[in-house]
Amino acid sequence: MLKKTVVFVVVIIFANLNALELLNADANSNRFENGSMVSTLSGNVEFLWNDTKIFSDKTIWRRSNGHLTMTGNIRVLRNRQYLTCDSAEFYSNGKTLQLKGRVFAVDTNYCTTMFSGNADYFVKNDSVFLYKNPKIHFWDSVSTDTITVIGKKMNYASQSGIARAIDSVKITGTDFVSIADTGFYFSQTEKGILIGSPRIEYENSSVKGDTVHILFKNSALDGFFVVGNPIGETKEKEENGDSVFTELTGDTLKFLVEDKKISQILSEKNASFKRFKRDKEITSDKMWGDKILTLLDYKDCEDCKILSTVSGNAKAVYFDNKTKNESSGDTLRLFFGDDGVNKVIISGKVKGRIQE
Repeated sequence: MLKKTVVFVVVIIFANLNALELLNADANSNRFENGSMVSTLSGNVEFLWNDTKIFSDKTIWRRSNGHLTMTGNIRVLRNRQYLTCDSAEFYSNGKTLQLKGRVFAVDTNYCTTMFSGNADYFVKNDSVFLYKNPKIHFWDSVSTDTITVIGKKMNYASQSGIARAIDSVKITGTDFVSIADTGFYFSQTEKGILIGSPRIEYENSSVKGDTVHILFKNSALDGFFVVGNPIGETKEKEENGDSVFTELTGDTLKFLVEDKKISQILSEKNASFKRFKRDKEITSDKMWGDKILTLLDYKDCEDCKILSTVSGNAKAVYFDNKTKNESSGDTLRLFFGDDGVNKVIISGKVKGRIQE
């Protein structure tokens, strides 16, 4: 008898924890439908389900299965989360809220704002599935920068602050744009990942590859790197109006951003670097090696603005007027000015050749 009582008490407690409770309604009319009571509630309607409060102007409550059909001024409050929409349905058995029309949600835990035409809110695991033109903004309380994630369908998990977008994905910020088939944003680490034909564009640079990783600090771009078949391209405008193009490859390309501009580019494993002027690709300056570190806006050398250091099996081909130069060694340092390479430092197993 004691065991039965304990089981009975546990069942009652569990039922209460999952009970749908009406807290307020200005008007209430009841009717029976197929043997079950149906209540029509209007005016400041308020329900409580566990720690979630649901508000509406009008609600039809099918009591037998805990089904709510709500219209007018829909609001959902839970901890530090807030959702609104035009109409909604709540299924207490499935613990799901279906939100329809002008869905707006805020999660202050991770400074997140969401917009969508429709959405499903899974109350039990505290996650949102957004569809019909969804968009999520991630912002920082100490910065004016905002990260925006767009896709045809999106998921957001409130407990972890992780967003996932699929199909025609974009992750954008104040000064960059990136696209892919699938994208993720991790609020806790301020990191984005793009897969499926990903590409990122920042300033005058564009990079693509198998996977793009984007790093943020206070919602501002801090750097990005591309893993797997990366190809990076940059375009510069010289004072005389000529366009200079740079192409970089390697197993991995890493871009460091400082003061809202790219300061360094690191190419690792099977690294290559090519720099040329428009219509003069035949006289490109080229480098190969295990690793290439390129410093942009370099100022520690007169008439230099770019320094590229090639390490490990380093080779380079560069032109001086009409002279073709070839160099190799353990390490090569090439200094670039407006007219191409103007200084080279070679160390370890030095070789060189000049060809008119």
